[in-house]
Amino acid sequence: MVRQEIELARPIDRKALNRELEKAIGRGDKRYAKRLRAILMKDEGKSNREIAQELSVTPRTIYRWIRLWNENGLERFRPQKPKGRAQKLSEDAWEEIKNIVDNKSPRDYGYDTDLWATKVIKILIRDLYGVDYEIKYMYRLLRKKGVSSVSLTQRR
Repeated sequence: MVRQEIELARPIDRKALNRELEKAIGRGDKRYAKRLRAILMKDEGKSNREIAQELSVTPRTIYRWIRLWNENGLERFRPQKPKGRAQKLSEDAWEEIKNIVDNKSPRDYGYDTDLWATKVIKILIRDLYGVDYEIKYMYRLLRKKGVSSVSLTQRR
């Protein structure tokens, strides 16, 4: 389906948009800068197809951006960060896990090892909180949360 050419329905303050564009570029916010450039280019009389080609996006994207501009102006024009999935464990729970790994032995929790290996920490989390993570993600998650798997016997 070919979209019709869409026109700007809101007045443009080019000076304000250019200032906003400079701020976006200064912050490194490329997505927002691209949207602002699209509105400025549309105000110059360029077609959706020309803008899309110059900004390396689809004409449909330009149509959506202009529609968003027409409906909300600058207020909700900045791209929203994706929310992402909610954490399974709270930050307090992660602090507790970090404290356990740093100060206790796996044997204190009934595990037959002296090493807090990734797999053992995964089992500890399941036992304490009922949350089961995939083993293939555990190493990255533990690093992100500041939990290191090391042997207590090696540290003593």
